[in-house]
Amino acid sequence: MKKMTLLLGFSKMSEAEMIEQGASVVEGMTNNSHFTTLTDAITSFTTAYRAFVDSIPAPNVRNQVNASVKDAKKAIFLTEMVALGNLIMGVAKGDEVKLKSTGYRTSSTSNSKKPVPATPEGIEVFITNDPFALLVSCPTDENATSYIARVIAEGVEGSPWENFSSSTKVLVGGITTGIMLSVQMKVKNSAGESGWSNPVGARLPLPSEPILKRVNI
Repeated sequence: MKKMTLLLGFSKMSEAEMIEQGASVVEGMTNNSHFTTLTDAITSFTTAYRAFVDSIPAPNVRNQVNASVKDAKKAIFLTEMVALGNLIMGVAKGDEVKLKSTGYRTSSTSNSKKPVPATPEGIEVFITNDPFALLVSCPTDENATSYIARVIAEGVEGSPWENFSSSTKVLVGGITTGIMLSVQMKVKNSAGESGWSNPVGARLPLPSEPILKRVNI
């Protein structure tokens, strides 16, 4: 779900852009039926906007005095434009139609959260050459940011062995060789973690044994 807001940063605008934005807000807020409770604030803003525009001296008569007056009027105008914008957002409460009717620039941001990833299926286990370890993988989960592998050997010191990766392939080393192992995976993101997958049987052979399912990484 997306939330709309007004863009109330004006410091990087040129004066011409400020004038254009002010004129757009005056037009958008004049007789705007969505914001009938903001009549006084709209009037105050409109007055400040017109005072700023009227204070801009012609190039041939510009001097330090009238430039200072113009800058003071501009500061009041910008303060009023921010204040009105904040009042508008309080009334509109993210309503896209209302906010777009104001003449302000708008922005949409997503406030939806990814769901907790599903428990992975289709776990595969490979043996790697260097290092001599297990490479555990599962299909990609579009909601996952991290993949975690666990290798269990009941009653063996050091078990379980775990590791994680941002990819679907997780290398797990330091495992006791020559015994039956139970391998599982789970995935996680900022919303939480999935459950552990159904276990897959595996065995890391003794170094002297032939290996049928070996991969290089």
